[in-house]
Amino acid sequence: MKALPTPTLDSIAGEFMQFVALPQGPMRTPAYSIVSRREQRELGQVRFYPRWRAFAFFPYNLTVYSSDCLLSIYRLVADENERRLMVGPEHVDQIRRLMRRAFGDSPAGSKRGYAWLRTHFHVGSVHELGTARRAGQVIRMLREVIQRGDARRPAMRPDGRAAR
Repeated sequence: MKALPTPTLDSIAGEFMQFVALPQGPMRTPAYSIVSRREQRELGQVRFYPRWRAFAFFPYNLTVYSSDCLLSIYRLVADENERRLMVGPEHVDQIRRLMRRAFGDSPAGSKRGYAWLRTHFHVGSVHELGTARRAGQVIRMLREVIQRGDARRPAMRPDGRAAR
């Protein structure tokens, strides 16, 4: 599987500060320390904020930033948020494999699979899911369908009637 492109930290960092990638440890999301170039002192961190479900900047007390520094920090936060939200090729491949496994490899099975996707997620193709979070929901639901073994039955709408 191909990894999503990561921003080049040197191209984003400003004249007065640099971004240092922190070790990931148990968390899967990357985190960055912002360090002043002159004093080699940590000024704050950019890391994932679960309440917002996005990356955010956490400045340390009594730190002051110029507009250029804030723009560099903004670029890093925006790039990480965009990278996190993209539906990557690994999501598309995994969803297609699970759909084939759940609904069969025949044209009729493919039709049932896309009918299921339209019914539950209101999209016509895997690429229309938009975010990695929604792709994760599809993957979880497909795994449940495979476990229950009800994928070969006609697709059902949420109200219990068979989908056409």
